[in-house]
Amino acid sequence: MPEETKPKRARKAKPPKTADAPALLPSGVTPDEYWSLGLEQYNPDKIVRSHGLKTYREMIRRDPVVALGLQFLETARLAKGWQIVAGEGERAEELAEFTRYALAQIEGHERDLLHDMLDALPMGYAVIEKVPVMYEDGPYRGKWGYLRFSSKWQESMDLVVDKYGDLEALKYKGALDYGKTIEGDDLSQFIVFVPNRSKGNWYGESVLRPIYRVYTIKDHLTRYLAVHMEKFGSGTIVQKTEALPGDRQTILDGLVKHSGSMAYVVGLNEDLVINYPPPGVGDGLVQAIEHCNAEILKGLSIPQTMFSGTGSSGQGGSLALSETHERTFAETVDRIGRSLEDAMDEQVIRPLIEWNYPNVSAEEMPTFRFDPYQEEDGAAQLERLKLAKELGADLLLDDVYEAAGAERPGDDTPEEEIIGGGKPEPPPSPFGFQQPPALDEETRARFAEAARMVNAYERKVNFVEIERKLGAIIDEALAQVQDETAAIKDATLEIIAEEMAGS
Repeated sequence: MPEETKPKRARKAKPPKTADAPALLPSGVTPDEYWSLGLEQYNPDKIVRSHGLKTYREMIRRDPVVALGLQFLETARLAKGWQIVAGEGERAEELAEFTRYALAQIEGHERDLLHDMLDALPMGYAVIEKVPVMYEDGPYRGKWGYLRFSSKWQESMDLVVDKYGDLEALKYKGALDYGKTIEGDDLSQFIVFVPNRSKGNWYGESVLRPIYRVYTIKDHLTRYLAVHMEKFGSGTIVQKTEALPGDRQTILDGLVKHSGSMAYVVGLNEDLVINYPPPGVGDGLVQAIEHCNAEILKGLSIPQTMFSGTGSSGQGGSLALSETHERTFAETVDRIGRSLEDAMDEQVIRPLIEWNYPNVSAEEMPTFRFDPYQEEDGAAQLERLKLAKELGADLLLDDVYEAAGAERPGDDTPEEEIIGGGKPEPPPSPFGFQQPPALDEETRARFAEAARMVNAYERKVNFVEIERKLGAIIDEALAQVQDETAAIKDATLEIIAEEMAGS
């Protein structure tokens, strides 16, 4: 058939792509130029562009270590609790009390809202709709509050930015309300939480991105281990037989069918051997999987020493190393908390107050604050206050006394008692109820004579020299403790004296 008369093969129409962002930008177009066109935000995450956010959801669903790490991060921040802190001004306490009331009236619990916001950790960002309601009864009748907070699937929302990189609109791309755009004042009805936002990227960066490669390797290793256990979990049966080739298949089928039996019957001149794999064949796979688990936790900033000894290695942890890991983890938890605090202040509390109270200044606005993850000891607090004083910060005497672990004296207390202080009485002995036994003079003399007697072992060991060295070590340690205690006391008295002189 001539080339011109050949019918052209019909091509199936491909559905339009609904990825979060185009896999490749147009030639010569930079991400900044792409954003300036007012189009959907460009997501720089190659995993999301290639496979969508479902990849991160599958990581959480399929890998228990990934799920544990995320739950550990969320629980570490939310377990310490939080509070609504009043601002400064005449109406500050009233505004804070109304905020507490409004958050207590939402369906569910405000902890559920924080959990929904923390979904931004694995997904990069979170979109939550605020459903308002007017109170028809109660102490705040006629005022507006929140009925509920409705979390949205990230896959169903596109983020649209203007040429300045500011969020301009939300665009639905799911099956329902496809193409619907939320913009202008309606945009304030949504919370857009992006904890790891960098370089103008409103999609943020998932905390699972650094561990994706390790997760993929572990997934393959787990499959290999399952195949290995299936293949070598029991020995391989080898039967030597003089049967004809036609009968060998029958024997093989019987062995396969009854491979779980405990006994076999074979002919007089036949042999049955069970070959087992050499020991330790699967240990390498197990160790590799445990190494991947450790790398996953490390990538999520989880202290490694918190999970030491849980694997087959059974290794313990180090106290000094665990304290270092704990401080690093505390900084990660505090950073997550600060992001949540900013989002709650600007996107939840501020709109709530502005709906109901006109002309509220920034000083009067209540704030959302987490309780500290780690409490500072007295020495650390004093050092921080001293540094703040050197930097020119105004200190409160209440903070100084709290750091020193002392009660603030009253206004009628003489100054010399405040500055000079006094040595605290030693704490009572926990063994005060145990009185030494009453001994007569003869018994006491016998004990003293026995204490002075030197046995054969003591003649070989110079206990006097050992006691002298131990005494020197103890004296040096006590002197160091006394110096540190005196330094803390001097710093405390110096700060108190400066504050009293300034007041």
